[in-house]
Amino acid sequence: MKFYDDLFDTCHKYGIESVITLSHFEMPFNLAKNYGSFTNHKVIDFFVRFAEVCFKRYKNKVKYWMTFNKIDNHSAFNNDFLMATNSGILFKDGMTDHDKEAAMYQAGHYELVASALAVKIGHKINPNFQIGCMINYSPVRPLTPSSDDVLLADKWEQRRDWFSDVHVFGEYTNAVEAYIERNGYRPDITDEDRIVLKEGTVDYVGFSYYQTTTVTTKLLQFQAKKLSLMT
Repeated sequence: MKFYDDLFDTCHKYGIESVITLSHFEMPFNLAKNYGSFTNHKVIDFFVRFAEVCFKRYKNKVKYWMTFNKIDNHSAFNNDFLMATNSGILFKDGMTDHDKEAAMYQAGHYELVASALAVKIGHKINPNFQIGCMINYSPVRPLTPSSDDVLLADKWEQRRDWFSDVHVFGEYTNAVEAYIERNGYRPDITDEDRIVLKEGTVDYVGFSYYQTTTVTTKLLQFQAKKLSLMT
């Protein structure tokens, strides 16, 4: 960790305030291959231990922290590349989208619990810490003012926002709870987890803005019609 010792000392020397992300697309391969990354509850403990080491070592050098980088990338659960880079989740060949989404919700929950535990520990180590979350802010807007397009855009926004909602408010929205139940997903979410999420909310929200996207049901209707003509 000497590299970071020297880095932070140099930043301080030149009046640079560091903002440190604990996990930024670098899940150790051993944890991905042999533990299943954050689909495995044990990885929560590994992350929290790592966070505690960082907090203690740099409690007088770093004030601003973020737990996970762009956790809302999980919403693209059917993109194997994003799931691998974001959380080290390596899907097996032949997995259905249903199984991938189920794994995504489990991993997302465990990451949120790990984040909340890290926030709690960090504030005990240094009450002046500001510990936030990080999201990929890419708004989705309706292409037309039609109610169908507005509802479709809202659904896309909900898919991404549920992660930051839990970070900030410490609980799942009714819409997310209903979606999980309606689709038959059974993530391991305990009463203790819910308490931790409530007690470990973030101090701020960081984001990266890439682009704004528009959606329309007309394209979906066109694709459905095209598919029916091909089959």
